[in-house]
Amino acid sequence: MRLSCIIIKLTLGISENEGQKPDEVLLAAAETEDEDKVSTPKQQWIQAEPVKGSRSYTLHLTSQGELYVLGGKNPSIFKLSNDETDWKHVFDIILLKSAWSGDSPITKWNDTLYFIPSHELFASKDDGKTWALVYSWEREYDAIQFIFTDKVFYLAFDKGIFRSYDLGTTWEQINEGLMGDIRSVVKVQNTLFAGTDNGFYRLEGDTWKRLKFPVEVGMIRSLTSTEEKLYVAAGLRDGLLDPRKVSRGLQRSWWIFRSTDLGNSWDDITPTHAWNTKGWPPFVKLIASGNTLLAMEKGMVRSNDSGDTWQPTQLSESTPTINADIDRSVVVNGNVFYVTSAEDGLHRSLDKGKSWDKVNFERESRVDDLVLFKGKTNGQITPSVLYAKSGDRIINTIDQGESWNVAQLKIPMAVPDKEETPSITHILKYGGVIYAKGGNLLGRGKTCVYRISTVDGISIIPIQGLPIFDSMELRNMLAQGFSAKQLQESASGATEFFEQLAKWDPQQLNIYMQLGFRTGAFAISADTFYMEYNYKLFRSKMGDIEWHDTGLEEYELPLKRAMRDLKLAVSDDTVYVGKRDGHLVVSLDRGNNWVDLTPTLPFTVRAFNDIVIVGNTVYVATDAGVAASDQGNNWGVVTDLETTNLVMEHLTVDGTILYGVTKGTGIYRLENDTWSQIVSEIPDRITSLAVDGNTIYVGTQDNGMLHFNLSK
Repeated sequence: MRLSCIIIKLTLGISENEGQKPDEVLLAAAETEDEDKVSTPKQQWIQAEPVKGSRSYTLHLTSQGELYVLGGKNPSIFKLSNDETDWKHVFDIILLKSAWSGDSPITKWNDTLYFIPSHELFASKDDGKTWALVYSWEREYDAIQFIFTDKVFYLAFDKGIFRSYDLGTTWEQINEGLMGDIRSVVKVQNTLFAGTDNGFYRLEGDTWKRLKFPVEVGMIRSLTSTEEKLYVAAGLRDGLLDPRKVSRGLQRSWWIFRSTDLGNSWDDITPTHAWNTKGWPPFVKLIASGNTLLAMEKGMVRSNDSGDTWQPTQLSESTPTINADIDRSVVVNGNVFYVTSAEDGLHRSLDKGKSWDKVNFERESRVDDLVLFKGKTNGQITPSVLYAKSGDRIINTIDQGESWNVAQLKIPMAVPDKEETPSITHILKYGGVIYAKGGNLLGRGKTCVYRISTVDGISIIPIQGLPIFDSMELRNMLAQGFSAKQLQESASGATEFFEQLAKWDPQQLNIYMQLGFRTGAFAISADTFYMEYNYKLFRSKMGDIEWHDTGLEEYELPLKRAMRDLKLAVSDDTVYVGKRDGHLVVSLDRGNNWVDLTPTLPFTVRAFNDIVIVGNTVYVATDAGVAASDQGNNWGVVTDLETTNLVMEHLTVDGTILYGVTKGTGIYRLENDTWSQIVSEIPDRITSLAVDGNTIYVGTQDNGMLHFNLSK
């Protein structure tokens, strides 16, 4: 299948991009034949804004105004300059060859940088270039926080607090009176306070005194302070909490308190209009500066008078999602706040928390499953909307990636027992609607189907009337060592899958759980949904009480092959499947009967990359090239003008025009059944492809999304 044509070849270049500035574009230098001629800029890949801030774990602000951050793809220490414009890479943590706990604290005192990855204290006098081991504790400790008061050096671990008078050379433990695992420590007027999962304590001499509140509190969720005020978010003591009443919204379970006398008395300043006080306690984080107080979780509420009054709630669309158990914050000055977010990355506010921006010291965001809705021009011009998957979330943009929206379940903050926004594994477009597959964390619960609201274009709506796959019982049985037969009787999936589960080494359970509960392919045609689950293909229609077994499953699952993705394409009643073992099969009756097309393919296939149906033609991208067929008959090889058999990693369709991307030579368009190169140089590690007229979009493994404007 080819037609002679002229290859359109644009020589494009991309520059090194380390992600230091979010508005960088990948530009190619213009070539000139001599200095007297006017240079013509080449086409360019334009970098979209990051979907979220850089991955961050720990923050520290020095007395000189330097901000240190622990984070990044390969966890490292970064430093922000005093003028807050440039990030400097300080040190790769792995070079210390020490255990690392994730939220390891950093501090700087007397021109010495201190860092404790887990249970070993290191110091650097040259701003992180070299490190010396100062002290080592038992491995059972995980450091949480550094605190300095005058000449005393405190270090809080989860299991205890230590004090040093000689810059960390020797330490003494001061745990008398302290109960529970330590969560956070603050200093107010040189007085130390500690919040644990069993109350709130003040250090008096060498003894911790438990402080009383208007109610009996237990877990201290968050605490913060200013020069004069102390703020605590606390939950009701466990022995007094009735889970059944709390789940039904019948018992108050949490409070926010303020003290102006070092914890001797407390005022209840809970923002009762934000989260439901009679539901489960939110994972709220408190941030204070002057009279400004923020309470942040999935959404935020703000006070300008130290909690006497609270402003209306700000929903999570406009604020980073915070979990007080793991996320950190720092106040640079009266106006500038930084917060880490396990979900949204590093964020900064320049206006005391009114608005927030993503902060990136290195690019590392992956973008998959690009899906395009073309804009309309009939009567009213509307922009094209591009949907994608970033991590386990659905995102969209109407401005080519200059800004992003994140899809969420629309649940009021005040609902007593909120449903979690699902982890999304696949998205696709069918019939003018975005559908998604996802659910709880993989291997830990339900797999469901969702759609995106056609009203606001961003709300996630669970589809009612479709059966749900639930792997929780299977997961529990696997942990208990049940046989393959017992596993198969309790759950859906391929026979070989259960055989492999029963053989896998319990010592490697986490590895095999990841492989075993892979999400599988997902497709829709007419009123039928198709889903691969545990290496078997199922189908269902709205109103069905269960998923119907199509009889198609994987029969050999060595680990390397199990990690591959099954490829699935459907059109009306026709279903094409590229299996992990290199076999291509088709069903013309929605999966009731299957025909093996493998012997008819023009080459031997080991792996499938993509399958796309355009009209009556199916295109199958494989590791051996692209094959095309009219309804599964008369297969031919799609080549370029020189009859080169190109290996396409991804395919996409714009209208009826097919596009493909290769790993080495660029992006191609199918013109009269022949590949024509339209972009010669492309970003590394492309994960997805979409086309909107003269604009090419690619999602990448580590560098977010980019787009390229073709010459018209």
